[in-house]
Amino acid sequence: MNPEEFKKRWLPDKNLKWMVFDQKELAKSPLKEATKLFLKNGFPKSAAPFLGFGSIDNDKKFYNIYDYFRESYKDLNEKTKHYWIFGSDGCGDIICFDTANEDRILILNHESDFEIMNTLNRSVAELAQCLLFFKEFIQQIRTELGDGAFQKNKYTPSHVNDLKQRFLSINPNIFIESSFWEDEINRLIPR
Repeated sequence: MNPEEFKKRWLPDKNLKWMVFDQKELAKSPLKEATKLFLKNGFPKSAAPFLGFGSIDNDKKFYNIYDYFRESYKDLNEKTKHYWIFGSDGCGDIICFDTANEDRILILNHESDFEIMNTLNRSVAELAQCLLFFKEFIQQIRTELGDGAFQKNKYTPSHVNDLKQRFLSINPNIFIESSFWEDEINRLIPR
């Protein structure tokens, strides 16, 4: 999926906020050119399941963990210089690009000196596709079963399996490579 197609499919709902990264900040970062190119078109400000994206201080600057937090965390590991902040999850843990590992997207535990909690996706394009599939999954539930159906877990195992298959179509190893998406699918399975 290219960034233009992602934006077009994401934005029919005018209530959703879209953010644009500062182009100078992107250019200064050590992100791969493919990542920069994708981000030039912008990214959702927030997305299910409980993810937010953008600069950490809303100052449009792009920071790595080490430079941003070194005053607060005196013993930061040097490897955090490779973790470039991209957003946060619903618990306040940091979503970042690992520039030492092909811009793989990680979630770091903010309470444990930014240790890796989860791998989110192997690229921003893969993340965009997963977010779009998750958004479309929720929309499908609402269309078929009513506005509150998703929050009330009224969907079926078939709905969840369809989403799982869509994720696998992006990356056959996604549930091996991404503990985050595996956990999200498991949370959706009706008990």
